[in-house]
Amino acid sequence: MNWKRYGIVLVVLLMAGFGNGMVFSDEGPEEGLPGQIVRDAKPAPPPSILDDNIPAKVTPTQETVRANRFELMDSKGKPRAVFGMTPDDEPRLALADRVGKVQAMLSIEPVPGDLDGIPTLRLFDKAGKMRTDIKLTRDGNPVTVLRNKNGGHIASLSGVPVDDGGTEWLLSDENGQVRVALSINHAGTNLMFLDQNTKVRARLGLKPDGTPDFIYTDGAGKERALIETPKAKKAGR
Repeated sequence: MNWKRYGIVLVVLLMAGFGNGMVFSDEGPEEGLPGQIVRDAKPAPPPSILDDNIPAKVTPTQETVRANRFELMDSKGKPRAVFGMTPDDEPRLALADRVGKVQAMLSIEPVPGDLDGIPTLRLFDKAGKMRTDIKLTRDGNPVTVLRNKNGGHIASLSGVPVDDGGTEWLLSDENGQVRVALSINHAGTNLMFLDQNTKVRARLGLKPDGTPDFIYTDGAGKERALIETPKAKKAGR
């Protein structure tokens, strides 16, 4: 009778195993079906921000972060980027090199007497000197300024007021004095040469109708020579 009892127990165990969804083979339980036991299952690797296939359940759910200052650190614990508010209560983003010197800065710079600041992008050399300055004026006109290693003005490209509707190139000497100016506006195209006192001494221009002229002036600004192409006579005269 004992073998019958053992047989009944074995049948019950097998039926329970099938009821729980367990299917055994020579290689162990089969994988991939609900309710089955997976042998030697390895834990899933942790998600990475570099992985485009991050499960939805581990994606950040917070949409807004409020703070006055953020710092981005490198692997050695040195700050490489700082985003925060200035003492003037304006936002500023500064990017630094590996030794901590600021190389680029994007900010809203305050304007004395004006509640609205102006957007400004500044680039610095290894010595911390500003070499390039890109910004907008109060009227919204773009200005790009190039500087030498001492911070002096080398050249600039600027937009003139909308009423004039043009642009202007300015080239300066080692002292920051403008010596060459190229302007394009409603009055035509003009290339001007200035002396050390910023007086225009020569001007080569092209009028809106295409007529060229060349003017020399003295130190007082009086014209001493004028070379102009005469206008063509109309037919029938």
